[in-house]
Amino acid sequence: MNDVVFRFDAFNRPSDTKTITVNFDRMIDKIEVTREMRMKELEREKVRIKLSDPSQLVNARINDGARNNRAINQALQANLAQMEKCFLDRYRKGQVNPGRMSVSFTIEPNGVVSRQNVIEVTGINSEPFMNCVLAVIKTIKFDKIEDMPTEGTNLVKGPALPVNVLYPLEFTIYTEEDQAATK
Repeated sequence: MNDVVFRFDAFNRPSDTKTITVNFDRMIDKIEVTREMRMKELEREKVRIKLSDPSQLVNARINDGARNNRAINQALQANLAQMEKCFLDRYRKGQVNPGRMSVSFTIEPNGVVSRQNVIEVTGINSEPFMNCVLAVIKTIKFDKIEDMPTEGTNLVKGPALPVNVLYPLEFTIYTEEDQAATK
């Protein structure tokens, strides 16, 4: 580079210039990413499923320990590994993106999940993944609840009704290095 100014006079005019020579070493490497390398990288990635309380419980009875937020959270927590598998299997094949979805399901008085559906989706782009999560939810068994007498001093009275649940789930990807950096 010719005439590089490195000093100015009092009137801001160049007073001293110099010619500068810069030598650059350029190195180009080519690394071929093999299928094994990509699979090893993908194996480091883990899925985090954010569980929060149900956003809605319809027909839940007062003081019903089998259909409250805690019981539903525990049931979903016990099945997280299966939902993680649903996500990771498809994510590693490039078939699903991280995101959020709200699922709706009905818990019958006998503890069986009778209906399940995806209500809202953000970011997730895979119907097979959503169906897999719904299949996991369908297998969850809750405690049975009994009808309560219509007479007497019980706070809760009458027949046991199906409980409708609306539950948000969030799926994100992280690596062990990401998790260590946040600690």
